[in-house]
Amino acid sequence: MIQTEAAIDFTLAGRNPYVEDYVGTPMAEWGINEFRTALYHYPYLPWTFLFSAPFKLLSDAAIGWYDQRFVYLLLFAITLLLAPALAAARQAKLMLVMLIGLNPSWAPT
Repeated sequence: MIQTEAAIDFTLAGRNPYVEDYVGTPMAEWGINEFRTALYHYPYLPWTFLFSAPFKLLSDAAIGWYDQRFVYLLLFAITLLLAPALAAARQAKLMLVMLIGLNPSWAPT
């Protein structure tokens, strides 16, 4: 998430996030020194930061700061709203929303 936020900043500044290094970003403060290879390249597809860029602009204008988790939370809520359409019975719809929304494998340990 930290690197995606930096990639959005590079893009909005007219710079290519695939040729920039991330040594001067908050990303440099995370991880183990000898394993910080992501500081020198952006490993994700363009959709990751291009889709999030409008949300950053909107968030910066509305509240003055941005967190990539806003986008993930919105997508999670949309998933929970659309999930019942995959099941036929009412109980199955509720179970599906429960399994997705309360999935313990998505919670930190």
